[in-house]
Amino acid sequence: MSLSPFKALLSQFSSSFRFACSISLVGLGALLVSGCGALNLAGNSAEKNESTSSTAVITSQPASSTVNSGQTAKFSVTATGAGSLSYQWQMNAVNIAGASASTYTTPANSAGDNGSTFDVVVSDTAGSTTSNAATLTVVDSVPPSLAEQPQNQSVTIGQAATFSVTAIGTSTLSYQWQMNSINIAGATASSYTTPATSAADDGATFDVVVTNTAGSATSTSATLTVTTPAVASYYVATNGSDTADGSASSPFATLQRAQLAMQQSSVKVTQMYAGTYFLLSPLTLTAVDQGETWEPVPDATVILSGGQVISGWTNEGNGIYSAIAAQPVGLDLAISGVRQMPAALGCDPLRPFISGWRVLPSNQAQNFGVTFAINPADMTASVKPGAVLQVLDHLRYTDQITRIVSVDAANSTITVADQFNTGTSTPGVTGSWRVLNDPADLGAKGEFAYDAATSKVYLDPVNPDSLESDTVVAARLSTLVTLNNVSGVTISGLTFSDTTSDIHPYTGMFTDKLATIMATGLTNSTISGNTFLNAGNGISIGNSSNNTISENGFQQLGGSGIFVTANSNHNQVTGNIVSGLGKINVGTSGIHVENSANNLIDSNTIDGSGRWGVDLFPTDGVSLVGNTVSNNVIRNTSQQTADTGAIYSYAGTSPGYVNESTVITGNRIENLGGLLRDAAGNYKLGQTQGIYMDDQVSGVTMTNNVIESNGNGMFLCHGCEANSASNNVVILQPPAYYDRGANGITYSTGDMSYNGTTRVDLMPSYFPLSLTTTTIVVELSGAASGNASAAFNVLADGVVIGTGTASSTIADYAFTAELTNGATVGSSTTELHNLTLFVNNTAVNLIAPEAQGSYGAYGFVVGDDALQVTNFSSTHNIVYRSAGSSQDLMDWTDWADPTYRDPNPGAINYNVLFQNVAKAGDTILSGQGSDAQSVLANPQFNNVQSGDYTLQPNSPALAQGFIPNGVPLAP
Repeated sequence: MSLSPFKALLSQFSSSFRFACSISLVGLGALLVSGCGALNLAGNSAEKNESTSSTAVITSQPASSTVNSGQTAKFSVTATGAGSLSYQWQMNAVNIAGASASTYTTPANSAGDNGSTFDVVVSDTAGSTTSNAATLTVVDSVPPSLAEQPQNQSVTIGQAATFSVTAIGTSTLSYQWQMNSINIAGATASSYTTPATSAADDGATFDVVVTNTAGSATSTSATLTVTTPAVASYYVATNGSDTADGSASSPFATLQRAQLAMQQSSVKVTQMYAGTYFLLSPLTLTAVDQGETWEPVPDATVILSGGQVISGWTNEGNGIYSAIAAQPVGLDLAISGVRQMPAALGCDPLRPFISGWRVLPSNQAQNFGVTFAINPADMTASVKPGAVLQVLDHLRYTDQITRIVSVDAANSTITVADQFNTGTSTPGVTGSWRVLNDPADLGAKGEFAYDAATSKVYLDPVNPDSLESDTVVAARLSTLVTLNNVSGVTISGLTFSDTTSDIHPYTGMFTDKLATIMATGLTNSTISGNTFLNAGNGISIGNSSNNTISENGFQQLGGSGIFVTANSNHNQVTGNIVSGLGKINVGTSGIHVENSANNLIDSNTIDGSGRWGVDLFPTDGVSLVGNTVSNNVIRNTSQQTADTGAIYSYAGTSPGYVNESTVITGNRIENLGGLLRDAAGNYKLGQTQGIYMDDQVSGVTMTNNVIESNGNGMFLCHGCEANSASNNVVILQPPAYYDRGANGITYSTGDMSYNGTTRVDLMPSYFPLSLTTTTIVVELSGAASGNASAAFNVLADGVVIGTGTASSTIADYAFTAELTNGATVGSSTTELHNLTLFVNNTAVNLIAPEAQGSYGAYGFVVGDDALQVTNFSSTHNIVYRSAGSSQDLMDWTDWADPTYRDPNPGAINYNVLFQNVAKAGDTILSGQGSDAQSVLANPQFNNVQSGDYTLQPNSPALAQGFIPNGVPLAP
């Protein structure tokens, strides 16, 4: 492009005008003008002012306008000048008559006006100036109209309603929906869907305003009708839909949707169709859920699961299968409803309590720390950082689940994440530990393991052929239902499954109270008829009163059954069946009551617990008062621990006597366990009691109870005051005895010479009705005698059920037989040592208390302490033992220190004692004539061998004032 014309133009400007400005050529075809004030270059553009020596200046030009056909257009100008200004508007350069103001509004325009130009001549005393031309564009536009109006809608409470409209009109249409004539924020589409409706929405009106450039139109109003369903309940199904109405034929899909529907209506019942509902989060009920009922439809099995399904199994060989888990896997996994056990080195499913545990070295100091020593041989592949580790202290009071932080193989020590008691301060016993859930330790059918690095689960299934069709579920949630400050709720007939038992690093009775159903501030509610299967803990209520927990079943739990925690008063826990507790956590209880008053624990069956059946803990010394424990059947407790009771209370955290005013009546207690490990790691029977009132527990009435015990019947220890025992039956297991043939019979010990026989008369409760076969484990070592090896036989009722040959190392020998009642177990053997017997996972006392000089075979024991046990009474009781010798009451209070003596022993009299069960006989009791009216006589039970303690009509116990009514004498 030539620059000559620009240079010529620049020259013309420079010679013709003298302005205080500069003009220069910039680039191609552009002039840069600066410092010149107002300067117009003729011919520069369409924007110009034509003037005739005028001082009028247009400061705002007319703007082009677009209007719809039939609309008017408005043009305006702003100008300044000398004196008064006058205006003349022009259309297509022709003056418009009467258009002599600074603004001009056209008549209604038509299509023929399209493209017209409008300008204005502004004049003052000096002349005139003409504005730029503005162009008028006329659009042939149609205002909106409604082709389809919104229609009335009717929905049930909780459903959403949708309104829609069809509008016509040119250009872009916009919408604004209104509810009751008020704009709805964000409702700017041709249709509008309400949120979930409530009763308050009934009768609301909805309309829409449709707008375009040509105008607007408002629809007719549509009315919303919100109705309550005619049915009495909402329904949920696994194949339902949350957009449904929740009726029986159109059920919801989730519990949360049904909950919302109940919150917004007068219907307060939700029923669930059969199936398994996998919950991703707990169902949480609060005050707005008052009065709700949750239940299955009649005859339906409804499972609420907190687990994840694991599928896609790969055969890894040697009976092991693997699959990828979407979420981490803890210690709880089931195959088609059957709990599997996390892998533990050396675990034997037939001996779950005495196998799979490694022993702590017995020389460790008492230390609540995080680092402890292990035996060098136990430094195996699974002992590594990140591994899950469980520890039992030396007295087996509590267990702790934690993780390994570091391993020092050179010094055989492990450091874990959480501190625990590593000490072995009590001579002769030691602690236990195990790694759980590590693939390196898989070794038994029914075990599983998890590798966090690969997200793989490994199974050693009992039935691998059905694995692909089985449902494998690993627990993921710890809680399925949370109840917070709500009243009048009923939860019944449901199955709760697959919750975790390892949520806290420190487990056991005193700290781990998370549960499958977790309630705080619950009142006047009922939890009944439910099943808790393969869960962690069952039910926990805290600060909750006037509730009923009844007729629930608890099976194969990792932890405990029911927690009634602080400030939970006037609750009824009745008719529940709790079995198979402590599959993961050892320190478990069937029913735990803590710092709560006036609760009734009645007619429950508790069968199988790691520690207690029912325990009561007044940790604050005042709040646990007025509770009743009555008519319960408690079997197979203390299976994994020692120093326990089937019914237990402890107030040792208080400085003085704690008056609980507890009534313990009408309970039947059978088959107490008790388990310890000696310094070498061998298992032995631990101390247990039927009813155990420990440190400072006072004001307890114990009456009408039946106790079968391999230890003591009732034990009061360390500062208990004003407790009484009356009208109870205590059956003490006869001591095992050692038959040396011609050399005579003596009480059995753990050693047997050549060709001797240890005979044990077991109580019937060792053989639960639920078992079709009995497992007997003989733990012993042996030495050859002459040319004869240490061979032995095990007989049940005279029939050999197994044989074995002992070695110099203590080992376990397991035998099974079809036994359903008490049995005489004996052997003809060479020299054996360290004999221990387990029948159906319960330790049997082979070493009679008389033989070793220790306590453990008394109807009642009163312990010694500086805080004296005082004013304990024992009247109208039956204490029965078919062999050996014992006493009905053993008072220790004058043994250790004369200052411990009971200054007021209370009434001890009118008891019936059999056989070789002596009267109470320490110095104080003898001096005051205690037991003077008690008799040594056969109480004449109907059938002791079958556990039927019904009294025959001529029983001497009746003459002594024993009252059979209310005592569970029959099996």
